[in-house]
Amino acid sequence: MKKILIPVLLCSLWACKKETPDPAPPPPEIPDLVVTVWDATKWDVAHPKGTITPDAKVELFASKKDLLEAKPAYTATADQSGKALFENVVPGKYFIFASRGDMVNIWTDANGNTMVSDTLFQSETEIKNPQTPLQSGAMPGDFRFKDLNGDMIINANDVADVTSLSYDLRKDGITTVNVIIGYKSNSKATLYTTTDQIETALGTITSNIAVTHNRLAILDGVLSDDADCSVITNWCDYDKFTFNASTDGTSNIWVAYINNIVALNKMLLSLQQISGDHAALTAQIRAYRAFAYLDLHTYFGQLPIIKNANIGADLKRASWEETRAFIKTELNAVLPVLPVIAPANSTGRATSYVAHMLLARLAFQESDVESLIAHTDAVIDSKAFELVDYSTVFTNSSNHEIIWTLPLLNTQESFFTSYFVRNGVVFKFFPVIRYTEAWLLKGYGKAMSNDLAGTRDAINTIRARSKTSGSDPKNMDEAIAALGSLYKDELYREGFRYAFLVLTNQAEKVLTDKGYKDHHRYLPIPVSVLELYPNMTQNAGY
Repeated sequence: MKKILIPVLLCSLWACKKETPDPAPPPPEIPDLVVTVWDATKWDVAHPKGTITPDAKVELFASKKDLLEAKPAYTATADQSGKALFENVVPGKYFIFASRGDMVNIWTDANGNTMVSDTLFQSETEIKNPQTPLQSGAMPGDFRFKDLNGDMIINANDVADVTSLSYDLRKDGITTVNVIIGYKSNSKATLYTTTDQIETALGTITSNIAVTHNRLAILDGVLSDDADCSVITNWCDYDKFTFNASTDGTSNIWVAYINNIVALNKMLLSLQQISGDHAALTAQIRAYRAFAYLDLHTYFGQLPIIKNANIGADLKRASWEETRAFIKTELNAVLPVLPVIAPANSTGRATSYVAHMLLARLAFQESDVESLIAHTDAVIDSKAFELVDYSTVFTNSSNHEIIWTLPLLNTQESFFTSYFVRNGVVFKFFPVIRYTEAWLLKGYGKAMSNDLAGTRDAINTIRARSKTSGSDPKNMDEAIAALGSLYKDELYREGFRYAFLVLTNQAEKVLTDKGYKDHHRYLPIPVSVLELYPNMTQNAGY
């Protein structure tokens, strides 16, 4: 009986034993101070303080002497959310010094004096406001320093004892502080310092511009009767003209080109700070910028003129005249500097003939007959190019019809091979400008000047290359119709058709069945841009 009762009794006693619960964990420590660190060099309109930056070192100094001797009372490192947490801080006044690399929030001299700023310029309007003290060279995103001596000029006289920057920390709850780190001149400190750096960056931007231009060429085809959206299925809104200001295709093209323009501006500003003769490199960069502007202008109309490496909150569109004048000024300035022949192994570099052709395109848009003929004649009379057989035009980039082509990375090429096909032949490269266009534009120049013989000459020159027959135009109407047919056939899917139909007022007639309306003449400014920059205006009808 005992053998049975003992284990039962033991189990009963054990089961009846009341377990002591584990002690509750202590409440988490509440920090006395939270410092959020912002990187001013990452400023843009959407990030008025810059972006939060992890891994910044944040130090609290109890006195000016400690600050100058680099003896912090407390130190913390910003976490991935940009926050540095301090606990058990003795109440009192402290200087908060934040740094990451050579970016800081206080620039002290040997005497403990510093310029004072806790904000950044947000726009060029703010910088140029008569009530804003003159801060030479300032750009949006730069620190806005305080005019401490009241002379309306920011210079070395505007320094204060660092004690004016102390924070009073008390034991009455969590104290939160935002600290912006950067350079005395963020815009200058982030510039390139060597031409090698600029050349490398230019190579990247050249490829980016190539991708953007090719996307625009595809969009042109889908909008026109060159193509439909069976190849690029996510662009059917453009094929059916149901797109709006929020549709991705146009938004992505706008943003990409504007970003490329800003990147090119950074290169130009950098070259101004680097000693030496950089005329040739400057001309290349300005030519790319003018090309980007001309592409945007052709499809979006009026553009903002951006010359800085940052875009201020006051961005707005220039007038038609200002937009076109800017493009012409850029191209005319670089035309005598650009090489006649691009250096070997420099795919994508612009030549003087590229500038002539871009100026001819703009002259066609403006119906500037004199300039149109002058620039196309400069290319044709050079004898540097010829019309070659179609079998080599798109398979050999060194053939004599190519005036300009831009390089594409291998990973980028695959996106276009399904679209750029002619007579069953997949393009091995995509020409941006070729000699055929020079003859077509010259033909239109002759037609606009009512020169029937000159128009016929252009038509027959192109027909001879393609071995196509056609009756000799007997009057100007027939000549213009023949030019239009050649424009469509010769430049098929090369990014000209929609722009051509709009420019020659044929879009409504040819594209009505697709859904084209008069307001589609220009594409919409992306709604995201309008939301970010309140001074930007939308094209009519969107």
